[in-house]
Parts: sequence; structure tokens; C-alpha cells
Amino acid sequence: MKKIFSLILFFSLLIKLTAQSDSAQLYLLKGIQLAEAEMYPEALLTFDSALHIQPKYAHAFYNRGVVQSKLQDWRKAILDMNTALYYHAEIEDAYYFRGLAYYHLNVLDTAIIDLTRSIVMDPDDAEKIYSLAKAYEDQKDSVAALQYYDRALRVDSLQKDARYNRALLLTQQAHFKEAISDFDFLLRLDSMDVAACYARGVAKAGLKMYFNAILDFEKCISLNDQDAQTWFNLGLCRYLVHQYKKSEACFSKAIAIDSKAGASWHYRGLSSYYLKNYTFACADWKQAIVLGFDASESLLKQYCKH
Repeated sequence: MKKIFSLILFFSLLIKLTAQSDSAQLYLLKGIQLAEAEMYPEALLTFDSALHIQPKYAHAFYNRGVVQSKLQDWRKAILDMNTALYYHAEIEDAYYFRGLAYYHLNVLDTAIIDLTRSIVMDPDDAEKIYSLAKAYEDQKDSVAALQYYDRALRVDSLQKDARYNRALLLTQQAHFKEAISDFDFLLRLDSMDVAACYARGVAKAGLKMYFNAILDFEKCISLNDQDAQTWFNLGLCRYLVHQYKKSEACFSKAIAIDSKAGASWHYRGLSSYYLKNYTFACADWKQAIVLGFDASESLLKQYCKH
């Protein structure tokens, strides 16, 4: 009789545990739906309910950590991913999201370890490979960064972020032709991509293709005429091809948007000088010096009366 009672107690406990597990899973699924609808506070409360029923529920910790990442609460995301991995070490995306959190906290060595592990477990995810490349780039390891940008693009040639960042890095390393090829690719996908158009102009200027760079900067301005740096770059290219009247106008536009950029005053002064507007040139060089652009000092001493 005692043995039968023990079996009844065992099965009762098993039914209760199964019911608890089902309830926790229902909360988990509901939380995922709320998260997908970007109802993040509600999703967090729902995952909390799942964990109240089943305190060692790894997937509830993981999904709550994903929501913390969406909310950019990186430290809480790391805590949840740590717990998820403690209970279930094979949740591969937990390494990815924990790596992202460490990246955003600028703990780059640890971020790289987690992101590397995430792509070992999932080698064909271009977004994960791109994130690892970005971490290496921020760590100033350009060789590794380029290696992983290349790998991301082999997996998915349409991964725009990887292609754009690879092109920027190639530009920094003066590999202008390769960078221009990447920017050309991006602009074929989206001819209105202002960032790619601007960056291609910079790369073309690096190759001294000033007239081609001018076309890119002009297109950028047609899409957004309130960026001082674009006006400055357009003015500089026109200055370098001796279009002094046009360059003077561009630098004036740049100054109207950002009057504290000493370089714009300096080069507008040079444009004015070549147009024989010496009084304006000297006034601009004086203002450039006030703004800390020291290169104007020698011109002021050489060409301007005190």
C-alpha cells in the first residue's frame, strides 16, 4: 500500500512539473511575440513570468537578454546571456549577443572571443562575421578586419555594411581603386546612397581624380545641401583644379553651415587670393588663425600688411 502511494505521489509531481513547464513555455512564446512587435517592456515582464515558474529556463534568459540588447542595456544583456549559457552552453546566438554587448561596452578582447565562437558555431552568418570584423577594426587590427569583411562578403555579397566598412578601411589605407570598386557596387544597388557617394568622392580625390570627385560631391549636395564637410570637399577639389571662383563659393557655403571650421576660412582665403581679392583673403586667414588653423599664419605674414 505504501509503494502504491509513492507511485501516485510521483506521478502527481510529474504532472505538476509538466504543467509548470508548459506554462513557462507559453510565457516564453508570448514574450517572443511581444518582442517581435517591439513591445519590449511587456516582453521583459512576460519573460520574467516564465522565469518565475521555471527559474532555470535558459531560453527565457536568452530571449530576455536579446530584448535588453534591443534596449541597449548592455550590462543586463550580458548577465542574461551568462545565465542562459550556464544552463545551456549550446545556445550559439547567446555568444553573439554577449559579444555585441561587450563590443558596445568597448571591451573588445572579450567581444572578439565571443563573436569568434559564435561564427565557429554558425560559420555562414554574414552579419556575425561582419560584427567580428568591426570589432577587429575598432581594435586597430586592420589585417584581421579586412580578412573578416572579405569573408562576410563571400558568404553574402549583398551585405552592405561589410562592403561599406571594407571600402572605408581600404580608403584609409590608400587602396583607393579597390575602395572605389566597393562604392560603385553599393551605388549600383542604391544610387541615392549619400554616404557611399560621398566616400567614393573622397577615394577619387585620393587618386587625384578631382573632376570625378566633384561629380560625386555635387550629387551628394543635390541630395543634402546642409553638410558642411561635403561643401568643403567640393570646394577643395575645385580649388585644386584652379576653379577659384567656384571654390570660393563652396567654402562660403561650408562656413555658412559651420562657421567654426578653420580649414574652410583658410581655403576660402586662398581662393580669394588667387582671385586677387587680397583684403578678403587676409581677413579669412586671420579668422582661420583665431579658430586654431595654424597653417594660415605663414600666409598672413607673407601676403598681408599689419
